[in-house]
Amino acid sequence: GQLDTKLSQEGVIQAKRLAPTLADIDYTHIICSPLQRTRDTARHALTRNRYKGVIQLDGRLMERSFGSWEGVKISETAGTPRKGGERWNDVMLRVKSFLKDLYQSVTGKYEISLEIPHILVVTHGGVIATVLRHFKDDLSLDLLPANAKMIENTSITSFVMEISTGKFPKLLGVKCLLDRDVSHLQGSIVSHM
Repeated sequence: GQLDTKLSQEGVIQAKRLAPTLADIDYTHIICSPLQRTRDTARHALTRNRYKGVIQLDGRLMERSFGSWEGVKISETAGTPRKGGERWNDVMLRVKSFLKDLYQSVTGKYEISLEIPHILVVTHGGVIATVLRHFKDDLSLDLLPANAKMIENTSITSFVMEISTGKFPKLLGVKCLLDRDVSHLQGSIVSHM
């Protein structure tokens, strides 16, 4: 949820184990949810990376608000109606808004450049699930297997996106390079991003 907590000790360890995987990627942009645990994840995961730019914070990347269920374990919500919070449709609208702005900023800067942007987005499982649902339901891009696996903390989902240029850029195609990869948590390092 959107309860603004620090990253747990386990989360710090997981983010530090991600650092070697991200070390040699030349990011042109890093965009992060403003929630503290996500900013902590980015800070620990990028300790070996050479990125010197500003990490942009974007509230549209925040996890879904669960209203009265914030900070409560799912097992403890049984039979308790939720008060407040966001509907999935609300999350989808803000994620689509983020993606649209991302497409526009990328095409505007790189339209006449040979440089290919490498963008790291540090966000939450619910937002990643929403992006995947958007690709599948709205854009008919069935990128991932139907037996969708859980989105683990510090997992990497990596895409190559083809975006049209012009005044109103849109997504033309997407290729999934990594699907919720957590090999860095098992000790092996993935370096083909």
